[in-house]
Amino acid sequence: MSEGDCFKVAFDIVVHEHRDDDTYRLCHGTVERDTDGLRHAHAWVEHVESLMLPPVDQRPPGFEHLQDTHMDMVIDKANGHDAHLPRVWYYRVGQVADVRRYTSVEAARLAVRTRHYGPWHSEANATDGPWHDDSSKLDIAAADEAAAEGKEA
Repeated sequence: MSEGDCFKVAFDIVVHEHRDDDTYRLCHGTVERDTDGLRHAHAWVEHVESLMLPPVDQRPPGFEHLQDTHMDMVIDKANGHDAHLPRVWYYRVGQVADVRRYTSVEAARLAVRTRHYGPWHSEANATDGPWHDDSSKLDIAAADEAAAEGKEA
């Protein structure tokens, strides 16, 4: 299996870049690989994005009745990509399944306890096969620091 960095990259986004924002979740699940149709473990980030409209008097005619809203979004920066799109599209294109979501504190604690970036749910704890890649090896010092910061929050 080719190496990937999805578990570490997604972990860093949630635990280090957005640890104080409760709208961000680290997600582990399976996706369908477009090259051969096989399922494999993957990690990405989900968050709630607010879509704020301009004041009513600044909207085009016919749009006065619309209200601010929120949208579930996905960030996937694995392997040099920079995808930021609505969750419903991401799930449809990737045939996403078996999803587990973690807060920054939960992710930091699980990383310290298991000594890897994931996946952490029981089906995924095998050390080979579709649930494992080398990106899951943990930098213990960084995880310990993240866990300590999460406990203070």
